[in-house]
Amino acid sequence: LAPAVALCEGRIAVAEAMLREYLKQHPTDVAAIRMLAEVAARLGRFVDAEHLLQRCLELAPGFHAARHNLATVLHRQNKAQAALGEVEALLAIEPHNGGYQNLKAAILTRIGDYPEAIEIFAQVLQQFPRQARIWMSYGHALKTAGRQQEAIEAYRESLSFAQQVAERDPANSEWQLGVAMAHFYLGDALRVQADPAGAMRELSAYRDIARRLVERDPSNEKWRLELAYGHGNVAAILEAEGDLVGARRELELA
Repeated sequence: LAPAVALCEGRIAVAEAMLREYLKQHPTDVAAIRMLAEVAARLGRFVDAEHLLQRCLELAPGFHAARHNLATVLHRQNKAQAALGEVEALLAIEPHNGGYQNLKAAILTRIGDYPEAIEIFAQVLQQFPRQARIWMSYGHALKTAGRQQEAIEAYRESLSFAQQVAERDPANSEWQLGVAMAHFYLGDALRVQADPAGAMRELSAYRDIARRLVERDPSNEKWRLELAYGHGNVAAILEAEGDLVGARRELELA
């Protein structure tokens, strides 16, 4: 329980230390091993996470949550075929599980099977129409398939639902970042669609949210990178519109 609380509170190092100490005494506790894999994944140590999740499944082959996590970690490492194998095994057991279907669609998008991915995303959204992240993934698939206007509409839905979630707790920085990313992807799609005014509006909103997050925690490198990227994207639009002074000012702030 204590490591789970630490993990939920973002105290990753504390959670990892407690889990490693616990596993010295209980090396076959699959729930603890899975939680340690989540720690590794949050820290970007995907190979470690993969090995830990494989160990979970050696000990408990029917541990579906661990298999789902493994498929996700494999997907993040661009091991698409291996990830697809794991998620297909899960869908064989629960063919209508929206989480499994969503992950399969994301993997199919990665390997270029856009028609099936788009069809699955649409089906999942019928079950979960208010999920901002699924709308965003749907937008990615549509955009990559060249269906730009449909992608823009999907990104608008993603932004709307992300904002509704973030309004519940303005102090939740991760929810605010979700809104920022929805603005970014919508802005990028509008830029591709040759709508510089719309792109500027959305990308400026992305930059401004990133700035507020950095003000909350100046030491957060992830948010600082988002802010720099925001300035860079706004600068690119200003430069394309001939505002070289404004573009230079944005780049100086990046």
